[in-house]
Amino acid sequence: MRPLDEAPEAFWRGVLGVASDFDDTLSTHGQGLLPETVAAMHRLAAAGVPLVIATGRPLGWAEVLMKTLPVRAAVAENGAAALLWEGGRLVASFTEADDAVRARDMAAVRAAVARVKAHLPMLNEVVDYTRRETDVALDIGEAVTVPDAIVAEARAMLEADGCAAVASTVHLHASRYRADKPAGLRRVLARLGLDPEALSTRWIYLGDSPNDAAAFAAIDRSVGVANVARWVGRIDALPRYVAPHEGGRGFVDVVSKLLAERGAL
Repeated sequence: MRPLDEAPEAFWRGVLGVASDFDDTLSTHGQGLLPETVAAMHRLAAAGVPLVIATGRPLGWAEVLMKTLPVRAAVAENGAAALLWEGGRLVASFTEADDAVRARDMAAVRAAVARVKAHLPMLNEVVDYTRRETDVALDIGEAVTVPDAIVAEARAMLEADGCAAVASTVHLHASRYRADKPAGLRRVLARLGLDPEALSTRWIYLGDSPNDAAAFAAIDRSVGVANVARWVGRIDALPRYVAPHEGGRGFVDVVSKLLAERGAL
């Protein structure tokens, strides 16, 4: 990772859109969405730069994000689900389109999670009060702090049981679908009439944790907010550049630099 200030002019030239993780990237840990972060999102929209969120949060959260923030789409559940506007209404999109298959997969995941919870009783399932279609989330850093060794043991148990497991800063996600935010992003870009193949070279991606690793690896213009540093040595791929600030202020760093460079080019 190199400081964002070292990104060359070419990094900012020809950017078609911005995709971002939500927790601790758009939001700021313990503070939620800062006013300056929301203002930066609106500045992007006013400049005609589409913003798409890619989060491990559930589909129900995606609905709230779509209805309250200036975003073109929200990829949820680490890529397996998404919401976008079509014909004036929100439409869901899934990696697995068949409802019956998704229901069968969720039953298998819930059984695997139950075995983990019986063995590691300090792990608690996240209560979302909303719709989650493709994964089960365990709290590892939101309401409680779970030691890394316990998280690693839980992940190994889930994978041995046939699940894909990936951590964010707040949750350990279990699913039958491998965490793949880039695939979810390409799917919604195609549905929006945008070029999905441009994601890897013409979009900026911002993130902060292991469930962003696939996006860091697949998207050339990747940026971590400063708190990504805690994962060095424990994440499959790191972003190319790192912003000077953590969380939502790091997002503001990127938006400010992008819009300033667009005005100068």
